[in-house]
Amino acid sequence: MLPGRVCRYVNLGLLTATMAGAADLDYAVIATLGVRSEVGYLGGRVTIPRTERPATLSSEPEYPSPRPLYLTVQLGNAERPAVVMALASSTGPDGQPDRLYVDRDRDGDLREEVPYEATRYGRTVQFAPVHVLTDHGSHHEVYHFAVVWYKRTGRCEIRSCCYRVGSLAVGGKEYRVAVADANGNGLFNDRVTASEKGDALFIDLDGHGEWSNVTECQELGQYNRVKGVYYSFTVEPDGSRITVTKPEVQWGRIRFASPVRWIGLRSESGWFWFSGKDRDGVDVPPGSYRLSNFTLAKRTDAAGNSWEAGGTGAKAKMAPCVVRVGEASRMELGPPFRLELTARQRYGSLDIQGTITGQAGENYTSTERNGNELPPTITINDPAGRALASATPEYG
Repeated sequence: MLPGRVCRYVNLGLLTATMAGAADLDYAVIATLGVRSEVGYLGGRVTIPRTERPATLSSEPEYPSPRPLYLTVQLGNAERPAVVMALASSTGPDGQPDRLYVDRDRDGDLREEVPYEATRYGRTVQFAPVHVLTDHGSHHEVYHFAVVWYKRTGRCEIRSCCYRVGSLAVGGKEYRVAVADANGNGLFNDRVTASEKGDALFIDLDGHGEWSNVTECQELGQYNRVKGVYYSFTVEPDGSRITVTKPEVQWGRIRFASPVRWIGLRSESGWFWFSGKDRDGVDVPPGSYRLSNFTLAKRTDAAGNSWEAGGTGAKAKMAPCVVRVGEASRMELGPPFRLELTARQRYGSLDIQGTITGQAGENYTSTERNGNELPPTITINDPAGRALASATPEYG
């Protein structure tokens, strides 16, 4: 945010926290990673197998290979012991792992566990679904997940293979909802932070029976927007119950330097999406906001051509837009645009890459004229500036 870009505005309200609804959610298992489930592909976390035997292991089976690899992963309640797993190969000491032993009850005894057999997909070895026992308070639950081993790096990824689903009243209307562990830690209630993504929250807003866009597939934050209204969703750690309230919060506002068709903003309070109908800016909880993905509103040039451009704030060197209660802050984006070309020789060819940035440094990844991607025109000049050749490549 640039100095002098803050102003006061009126009509700020203090919303009173009121109960909007609560519901118990049913447990569902994703049977395989090879088929897209109704909650899509859930994220995970990377862990590195070790050759050192974990000190918590008290007993082990006779592995089919002499040098197993061990994984120690915290799943669910942090007060419970970590889950210990062992990878082994049935094809010899140098073979790829195809057996996975999991200490499901966390008692340190792998000898009693029946190993999982692997399924291969390309350069990965997958064990799914795997399950362990977790407890939250006084009740015990089962948690399903996948272990994916990558041949190229030798690392493993822990990905959730389960979610919770049910019906919840939000704003006086019943919706089909679901929550899922999006980072593979065995919990369903991680919220968005300034640096970390939140767990997944799904709301079937149009009643079509699936979750299909960014307004229906959200990250759990301190606040979430549902049809233009901010709510606060509270999820039990095991995902078994969800509660929604209207938050008690005072707003600030963000005004955009250029009209937008739609835009995503990320802060420590959540990840919010807005449409271009919010012409005078958008009301948001106070905080520091960074640009996610966006599309600028269409513009027409003197020749009657319709132009549309969009991109992302990811990896851009943009200062956050700081929003305070009762103030309107301006988020810079849009023209003037800057085109930067880089060229390098690779394998006997000349590789030319163009990067388009806006006034705040945001990156543009898509430009359309009259609904079509616009190919670049390339001209090669000699040292004196005379054109030697030109071409307009087609997208392939």
